[in-house]
Amino acid sequence: MFFADQNQPGKGRRSPPTYSLWQRRFGADPNIINKPISTNGVTRTVIESCRQISNYPKGAEIYAPIAITPELARSRGNHSYLGIGRLNQE
Repeated sequence: MFFADQNQPGKGRRSPPTYSLWQRRFGADPNIINKPISTNGVTRTVIESCRQISNYPKGAEIYAPIAITPELARSRGNHSYLGIGRLNQE
């Protein structure tokens, strides 16, 4: 879903919306792929729509990679991140 370099600051601008957001906001339009959308003041390119699986994590509407800044990499504080993976079906 994401490329390895997308965890760099400013590089994670390609994201999939959740299935529910794709249905509700974009009318399940398959032509939204590779088009820009704006969420929370950030413009991202839609790379695909997530399949209807579950509402995980609850309330999520778009998936985006975490930008690992040097400050974040050095930080030893408490980090709470949810990770979602998908197996390649090929």
